[in-house]
Amino acid sequence: MKKLIIGGGVSGLVCAVQSARAGHSVTLLEADKRIGKKIAASGNGRCNMDNINTTIECYNNSSVARRVLGNISVKQCISFWESIGIVTYADSFGRVYPVTDNSHTVVDCLRYACQRLGVNIVCESKVVEVKHTGNTFAVVVSNGTQYKADQVIAACGSNSQIKIAEHSNFIPKQYFTSLNPTLTPIAVKNPEVVLNGIRSKCNMVLKSGNTVLAKSSGEVLFREYGLSGICTMDLSATIARRSVEGQAMDYTIEIDLLPTLEYNELVNMLQRRIADGYSKEQLFCGILHNKVAEVILKRSATGSTLNAKKLADSAKHFVYQVDKLCGFQYSQVTAGGIADQYVDDNLRLPNGIYALGEILDVDGLCGGYNIHFATASALYYCLKQDGKIYD
Repeated sequence: MKKLIIGGGVSGLVCAVQSARAGHSVTLLEADKRIGKKIAASGNGRCNMDNINTTIECYNNSSVARRVLGNISVKQCISFWESIGIVTYADSFGRVYPVTDNSHTVVDCLRYACQRLGVNIVCESKVVEVKHTGNTFAVVVSNGTQYKADQVIAACGSNSQIKIAEHSNFIPKQYFTSLNPTLTPIAVKNPEVVLNGIRSKCNMVLKSGNTVLAKSSGEVLFREYGLSGICTMDLSATIARRSVEGQAMDYTIEIDLLPTLEYNELVNMLQRRIADGYSKEQLFCGILHNKVAEVILKRSATGSTLNAKKLADSAKHFVYQVDKLCGFQYSQVTAGGIADQYVDDNLRLPNGIYALGEILDVDGLCGGYNIHFATASALYYCLKQDGKIYD
């Protein structure tokens, strides 16, 4: 069978390798100058390929995600990576990386596997039209070249997905939900520019009014516009998903800057320091970054008197009002995509095109979960097509 895959990211390349292993003739079209550009940039250049702690709870409420993850395991995904020559390891958080800690390893191994299997990769080929006549497809790219195929598989990433939804090039616009950037920094209404560039271990809570919507732990990175870092990215996933569902942007983020200290323990420590004659500048020395301490003191100002409880409250409940999610140019993933109702059990759309990876309405938390789904969706498609996963 002749298969044409649109998109040279994780899902497209995994699908290409597996389809070629099953004996199909495969052509892969990539709009960029090279395949795997987003893979090469992932994980700060290390490529967080998977997470051994993956569960359905790491994703939005999607019947497609439940179907794919219910049939394809983390072990099967890692076995695929090993089958193309990548040796992996998992860190203490369950995040899976290549032992080289270099994302180009992943791109190279995918490219070499495609070469060995005879996959025809054509870059700088933006798809502008897909015609379905009888049992075959004609795929037209921007330079006018036309490709014939028995099956067309859309495996387009964030930027392509948005363009497809806006221009309805080959997937009808009505198939898509609204699209929002996710796993992105968060702009706040009251940023403190003095904190720009400072990192701090913390616990974070996202609230709407008094309702707790999500919690995360890890490292926050303060920016001049607001907040970044992995735990911020995880909270952005909840905001983005609620935006897809039509919820208003009305949230606060509460940060515990001293998660290893209980509130009363911190109060007692500060009271002892005040009694021992510590100045304002010395009060948080050895506990917090001096710039963070400066902001806490400013937020808790009570004249010349130092109040240990107010200071502890500020450090344990460091609150920001959310302004907006930073845009698609900062996001790792897109929330939204082709709605579940248009995707059948084989990942086929009503127009006969198959869809994999991020173009579907599936998004996960930060930590390898999105690449896991991209890999798993490609393996699931191939399993449905060929009855087994080839290695």
